Order: sequence, then C-alpha cells, then structure tokens
Amino acid sequence: MPASQTITGTVSKINDAGFQIEGRPGQWLAVLQHADPRPPLPEVGQQVRIGLDSKGLVRTIEPAGGAGTPTNGTTAATAPAAPPLGAVLTVRIAALHAAAAFLAPRPEAKAADVLTIAERFEEWVPQSRARDPARPSSLEGRW
Repeated sequence: MPASQTITGTVSKINDAGFQIEGRPGQWLAVLQHADPRPPLPEVGQQVRIGLDSKGLVRTIEPAGGAGTPTNGTTAATAPAAPPLGAVLTVRIAALHAAAAFLAPRPEAKAADVLTIAERFEEWVPQSRARDPARPSSLEGRW
C-alpha cells in the first residue's frame, strides 16, 4: 500500500471501530485510535472521502458531497438524518409483535386492531419518528 491513500465511497455498514463502503464488501476500514483529532464515524449512506495511512487505517473522513458540504467532520444542520432502513423495520416488527401479544387475550380484537395498536406503539420510539418528522403523532396534545 502506498504511503498514504485517499478513497471515496458511500458508507454501507458501520460498527464501533470502523465502517465499510460500497464496492468493497467484507473490507472494514478501521479508524485510527490515536488520530488527533479522531474523526467521527460517518452515517450509513453518506458519501465520504477517506484518508488512509500507510497501514490502511483511517486518519481522516470528510463528506464528499457538493460545494456546500462541510469538510470539518460535522454534518449540515438542514435536516435530521433518517435512520437506516433496517432500524425502521426492526422497530416496526417489534411494534407488531408487541401489539399482537397485547391483543391476543382479547377475543373482541380484530386483525385491523393489531395494526392500529402497532402504529401507536411505534410512535413512542424516537428513531421511528425521525424517518418522517412531518408525520403528525396521534398522541401529541394528549398529555
């Protein structure tokens, strides 16, 4: 590997120590633990420019968007980032499971009631609201 290398790509997976980019499946890019300052991990789906050291460890991470994209490791404050699709699906499945368990001992409950209750349960999870902040909550104003 050369002394240093810069690569650009879209983040496909993240964990506590590093991330993967599309086009390099199975190759984890580890963030250098002793980098000063240590770059924050990017978000899934974010287009980034990555500076690697001679050992292939990540030294820098910058957004690789257009001219208006900040390059100091911060993200623009224009809109909240939507959670990854997997997280939204996990929340929805958990809400459906809880709603079905809640209604199971109630013989008067109908199948449509499961979806109604699941939607209410889902509204209580902050990350599910982040996917559509314009969606009004049926629970707002009740407290």
